[in-house]
Parts: sequence; structure tokens; C-alpha cells
Amino acid sequence: MRTINMRPIVLVLLAALGGCSSTSEPKKAKVEPTRTVEAQFKGSSLALAKNKVMSACSSANLSVKTEPLVVTGETRNLTGARERELTLVVNDEFASDIREVFEFTLAEQGADVQVKANSLARYQAPVSVMSPNKIKNRNLLDDQAEQILKKLLTQAGASL
Repeated sequence: MRTINMRPIVLVLLAALGGCSSTSEPKKAKVEPTRTVEAQFKGSSLALAKNKVMSACSSANLSVKTEPLVVTGETRNLTGARERELTLVVNDEFASDIREVFEFTLAEQGADVQVKANSLARYQAPVSVMSPNKIKNRNLLDDQAEQILKKLLTQAGASL
């Protein structure tokens, strides 16, 4: 009867399994910087504050979308200079349908309503020829976006 020398087989298996372990740290998700504007509706209910923000967005000719605690206003009607600025921010030569979006997140705090506003550029970016476009966001950090947010919140009656 013949016996098989198991030593080389065990060494090969150990070498193969040794390559499977990893001691590197997992990569953390990259957090994009934001420039939020905070405001407060004093002595107001959540529904009333939400209606005031929606009204301010509507009077600024923004298309308005709502969720229970978020009001979103967006525009595709950009001036030439603003369109160039957003194209530079997006930094994707294949991006299409670039629009400026203003998001207002509302939270009740006692008798007041706290609002955090953020502005971003939303655009469609192609993934490949055979797949549909992916919608991406890029936070806006410029002074003009911050001024628009402050103007909308002031027009809605919030105190900054």
C-alpha cells in the first residue's frame, strides 16, 4: 500500500489561505463638505413653517418638492455665468441636465421649528453606454448659493 506525503499539500493550502486574510483598514466614505445655513421659525408649527418655505421657493420660481420633513426647490433656468460656475463645480464633461437645488430640512424644537438649508448642484452622469444615467449631487460652497438660501429663509419669515 502506498502512502501519500501530506506535507506539501498542507503547505500549499496554508499558503493559499494565508493570502486571504487582510489587515488593512476599511476605507471610510468620503464626506463632502457642506455650507449650511441655519434659521429658526419662532412660535411656529412644523406645517406652518413648511408652508412658508414652500411659498418662498414658489415665489422665487423654483419647482417645489416636499417630503414630511424636507422641502426641496430646484431650478433649471440658470443664467450664463451661473451655468458656467455649476459646470465647473460638477467637473464632469459628460454631465447633463445640471440644475441648482436648495434643500430645507425642518425639525421641531419645542415651540419653534429649526431649519437647516443646503444648496447643491444635481446632474445626470452616464455610467456606461448600456446603462441609464445616474443622478449625482455636488454640494455648493460659494457665496452666491449661501446668499440665495438666506434670502429664501428671510422671505419665508425665519430668523437667521
